[in-house]
Amino acid sequence: MPLSAVFLIPPPALKDVSSSNILGHLALKFGATPLHDTPTHTPFTLKHELSVTTSSLLPGQASTRGYMQVLQLSASADIHYIGITQPNEPISLATVPTSGIEMYKAMMQAKMQALWRNRHTLTVTDGQAVRLKVPAGPIELRVGDLRADNNVFQGVLLEVTRTHTEGIPDEYSQADEALIQELARRLLEGLPISLDEEGVGSHLCYTETIVEPHPRHINQDKKTRALGLAEAYMEVLRK
Repeated sequence: MPLSAVFLIPPPALKDVSSSNILGHLALKFGATPLHDTPTHTPFTLKHELSVTTSSLLPGQASTRGYMQVLQLSASADIHYIGITQPNEPISLATVPTSGIEMYKAMMQAKMQALWRNRHTLTVTDGQAVRLKVPAGPIELRVGDLRADNNVFQGVLLEVTRTHTEGIPDEYSQADEALIQELARRLLEGLPISLDEEGVGSHLCYTETIVEPHPRHINQDKKTRALGLAEAYMEVLRK
């Protein structure tokens, strides 16, 4: 089962290195084949909307904060991922067809506006998805500049996926975490970037979780949804 790690490298840790610099470095070092996320060859894109519970914004209530996240990834552009997190509870994930996401948002606005406050909207609009040939085996990599409203640069998002792993474990081990972290470090060798610097966010996951299609969902028959990957992105983007 593919093993992925998602990293958010903030500006202080980048030392003025952009996502295009990273991609150019990797292409020279390993060779890079474009990995087209969709049949129309869309590059890596992402949109992440974060809301927090309004009551948690009151003085002394931060520990009660809940989160609602809406995420779209170019690799699964026909669906949006919805994540709800309550204090001291794991994230609950669901999917909504992209054709119905505006209806979902309108319902939330009309019925629950008082309960949630928008925190941020983050996007990657010009990222790249490539396949690398490294000694550890084929690697899929997605990288892009993360920006907030008004095009404010927030850092570089980096997704590293080792596509060939043995077995189908229930959860990753410390050895898996060490492996993917070390792999990411080696990919970035030669650049003034350290994944160990304070502020670098990361999350590890196995990326193929099969979701049974809802009868009302369109075009989801026999498809595999990477809920684990969506959760990884939500974990690093939830600030």
